[in-house]
Amino acid sequence: MNYYEHHLGDYAQATAHLSMLEDAAYSRMLRWYYAEERPLPADIKQVCRIVRASSPAEREAVEVVLREFFELQADGYHQRRADAEIARYTDKRSKAKRSADARWKNAPKHTERNADGMPSECERICERNADGMLPISNLQSPIPPYPPEPDSVVANGKHAALPGDVERVFDHWRVEWGHPSAQLDAKRRKVIRDGLKSYTTEQLCTAISGYRKSPHHTGTNDRKTVYDALTLLLRDNEHIDAGIKFATQREQTTWM
Repeated sequence: MNYYEHHLGDYAQATAHLSMLEDAAYSRMLRWYYAEERPLPADIKQVCRIVRASSPAEREAVEVVLREFFELQADGYHQRRADAEIARYTDKRSKAKRSADARWKNAPKHTERNADGMPSECERICERNADGMLPISNLQSPIPPYPPEPDSVVANGKHAALPGDVERVFDHWRVEWGHPSAQLDAKRRKVIRDGLKSYTTEQLCTAISGYRKSPHHTGTNDRKTVYDALTLLLRDNEHIDAGIKFATQREQTTWM
């Protein structure tokens, strides 16, 4: 992966208690994780080498971060959100490749030169499409100035929903709550579109993340059930406001 979604506010809040060394170790671990698209090695010495931790204090920082933000499994140290992001990226890359292959398959073949150039060109297009589909931030991947949808004007005169906003909110929910295979059906699309009539894309994403701080919604309830349905979290303005309020609480959550 060349890019990954980095929520500055979420990261700052979840890592505010880390020392400078621990913060640096965590950032380097995440960059390697996304670049390699695989978990960190199970051997802590190898992890220290990856993040260039050589002093006793730096190695201790690595161990602290691994214990708090990663889970040791058979193939190495996993990070829940990073795994979901990589799965989403891989899925989009595969779809882009199939789409590019289909276009080249149906394209007219006029010369031997065109035939020779097709494979590399196909790879270039699918890689470009896969990277382009993964939003980074408003600065790194700005929303194109498309005209707003007819029903996307809120009371203050600002356009709430631009093309791609619904998908951006849906992808945020899939990653945040660990549903990489979920599909954007009519009910989910409607609840997001309704929310975008009163809230910005960032506010809806904040509300979705905020419910991660709700013990009731994360499974600490009489039924021991996780209530994470998108149609519940964004059901109406009252639910969205509650999620945003949860997000402002000081309790620590796991980022990325």
